[in-house]
Amino acid sequence: MAVHPDGGLVYVANSGDRTVSVIETIFNQVIGIISLDQFGGAPGPLVPRGIAVSPDGNRLYVTDGAGNRLFVIDTTANHAVVGIVPVGKKPYGVSVSADSKRVYVANTDDNTVSVVHGRTNEVIATIPV
Repeated sequence: MAVHPDGGLVYVANSGDRTVSVIETIFNQVIGIISLDQFGGAPGPLVPRGIAVSPDGNRLYVTDGAGNRLFVIDTTANHAVVGIVPVGKKPYGVSVSADSKRVYVANTDDNTVSVVHGRTNEVIATIPV
């Protein structure tokens, strides 16, 4: 689960149905569903796990623990999936740097952290941990 920096939205990764729920915080209700498996570049299996919002609020990042990838979602474009980044094995946790330029993905099966460039969506480093 992640909260948008402006506090108006909460995002919840749903591993059961391969979606992300978008909840608004005034009336505490679901106002949208982001269906990850309907995105053309996302063949199964698909298990959304970790989720983070960039500090600038423009991007939502969701790890896929079954497909070894990171979904990049544009929050300013009606929550559209704008990229899929291949990362290490069974990614789980995800964090974004304060300047939104780096995304860090913890990969549980190969004990690495993938460092993803926040603008180009490319893995720029893999750190053994």
